[in-house]
Amino acid sequence: MRLIQYEYFEISDLPAGEIPYTAIVNALKDEKYLRRFKPTNYRNDLLLGHTGALLYWYTEYVDVLYDHAVNDEDFMVFFKHFPMEIREGFVFLFPEIMRKLNKVRKKLKKQNHLEEITL
Repeated sequence: MRLIQYEYFEISDLPAGEIPYTAIVNALKDEKYLRRFKPTNYRNDLLLGHTGALLYWYTEYVDVLYDHAVNDEDFMVFFKHFPMEIREGFVFLFPEIMRKLNKVRKKLKKQNHLEEITL
């Protein structure tokens, strides 16, 4: 349900790219993830607590999360400097990405340097 005091992004307004369909479906369940804000850059918008920035800037920060997973680090460390609602929003919007990141991290632990090429 949309609130009258906010403007919202339309799905077509979000940057074209690799936003998972399930994330968009989850965003439609809670209006706060589609609230319109003036985009600056992903770090600034996430620091300001714009939950809509999780979708808007997804293609910018997802590579950082995969880098953490590949380096056998906890990818959720990326969110430690941001407000708690950003971390919770990521968990809500992107459960399948979290599973993939955990899978990459676990798979790399079990492989030697020659098997890493297959990833």
